[in-house]
Amino acid sequence: MGRDGVDSAFTKWLATEKATNSKFCPDNDTMKAVGFFGILGTSRGETASKGVAKKSVTESVIIGRDIFLVEGEHNILDLTLYILHFREGQWFLRIISRMATFKAIVFDLNGVFLLSKNLSERLSEKSGKAVDEILAVMKPILREVRNPERRGEEVWQPLLDMVGMNRTDFFEFYFSGESIDMEMLDFAKSLKKKGVIVFILSNNFRERTEYYRTNFPLLFQMVDKAYFSWETGLVKPDVRAYTNLLNENNLDGEECIYIDDSEENLEVARSLGIKGIKYESGEQVRREIDELVG
Repeated sequence: MGRDGVDSAFTKWLATEKATNSKFCPDNDTMKAVGFFGILGTSRGETASKGVAKKSVTESVIIGRDIFLVEGEHNILDLTLYILHFREGQWFLRIISRMATFKAIVFDLNGVFLLSKNLSERLSEKSGKAVDEILAVMKPILREVRNPERRGEEVWQPLLDMVGMNRTDFFEFYFSGESIDMEMLDFAKSLKKKGVIVFILSNNFRERTEYYRTNFPLLFQMVDKAYFSWETGLVKPDVRAYTNLLNENNLDGEECIYIDDSEENLEVARSLGIKGIKYESGEQVRREIDELVG
């Protein structure tokens, strides 16, 4: 749960009968994890384990299987909320600050910065083959080439045979149908001027990213780093695609915003505390980000 979840959590806290934390923390203390997520113990009677520091708690309340621990004067503007989750035999701690600031914004690439008509529809128009037939051949190929452990050029051959194109003509047809949303690009530049770190996190393959680096250099000038699945070996919605970016850049989930047109990818990001925004239009995304970062 990120910053947007604090209000609802606090409302639940106000509406729920209070309980003392001594039932779960015998020494009347709980533990504040170093970082976003820490393991507190292996049973309901244990307090925190090695690597965390003690933090006194003024109130606690049990909501379902979670404990909400509130520090301070219970002012919604100053609230620090500690949520203890008991899952699979272990306690986990999440720390949420109402006034958290966002340090980084992570963008998906295709469908956000790069726009195009659906490739299967374009190939259908060109070849006369049905879209469903093309997708049946194309989807397994795209799943494979997004990973570093892929076959060579022969991986594309079944699709090339179906649409009657050679490799050079196919890639030219494929990539030339994509264009940059310049308003989104300018918006990303404006974010960087405000000191926000900008990343791209994309499921993609070697031939396509090589084309982008040659033909769309502005994309790579406006980001601090681009993460491509064929280079990292981590394909969204694998949670490691997100944790790899967070860990490498010393970021907590609550410090990040993630934009994608895939709800499945967004749900994984949100599970790490990242603020997820579903891409519907460039204007909508810019408006929502402006509301969060100013």
